Amino acid sequence: AGDPLDVLGKSLPDILARVEDPARAVGVLWTLLLEADPAVRRKQLELLATSVGPRHAEVAAAQYGRIAALHPLQRLPLLMHLYPALKRLPLADRERILAAVESLARVDGKLSVYEYALARLAAQGLAPPVPPPRRGRELKLDELATDLQTVFSVLTEQGHDDLTQARRAYEFGMCQLFPRERPDFRAVVDWSAALDAALARVDQASPLVKEAVVEALVKSISLDDSLSVAEAELLRTICAIIHCPLPPIM
Repeated sequence: AGDPLDVLGKSLPDILARVEDPARAVGVLWTLLLEADPAVRRKQLELLATSVGPRHAEVAAAQYGRIAALHPLQRLPLLMHLYPALKRLPLADRERILAAVESLARVDGKLSVYEYALARLAAQGLAPPVPPPRRGRELKLDELATDLQTVFSVLTEQGHDDLTQARRAYEFGMCQLFPRERPDFRAVVDWSAALDAALARVDQASPLVKEAVVEALVKSISLDDSLSVAEAELLRTICAIIHCPLPPIM
């Protein structure tokens, strides 16, 4: 173990080589949450200092430039590389970390796609193992139409600047699942809470239904022959929450 303020290196391989130590891994986790806006970042560091400790804020601030220099699509994979080290921490520490992650993500009163993805993936990766819940019957595709309306609406709206393009992508994906009749695209108010509730129900479907849902989401994303950062982050998070493998597009 070394000083978490020790130089992490300037590239992703350099960083990965140094995050096997839990102290460094925690520092990288905090840094992954820091905003580019200096005013918001200052509030996050103040919150981190009071909620977890001044040393944690010092580490995050010192590492910010190195982590911020990474390509946006490297951020969530880097988070997942932190799991083995972070899981070695006591349960109480992990619970405190997850509470701080949620607070830091919402310090400006908003939740971006990236912040949502990081918070949900961190919870998936660091929460204590629990016995699988007793499952009732698996939900069928037609029972999930309203939930999938939410999932596809959020994915396409967050993945496009133009609402017309979002509607086209929504229809292209949803018609793979519901070729005759399907719910219309809708702008989702409080999208993060709505997405949480919808995905909790989709997770009750069979593996075959989940696979079909992910394939249809990929169709939506692929309509414009590009993969935006928001689309990649949401798709990774959706697959994790519904316990479905990442598709080849990722």
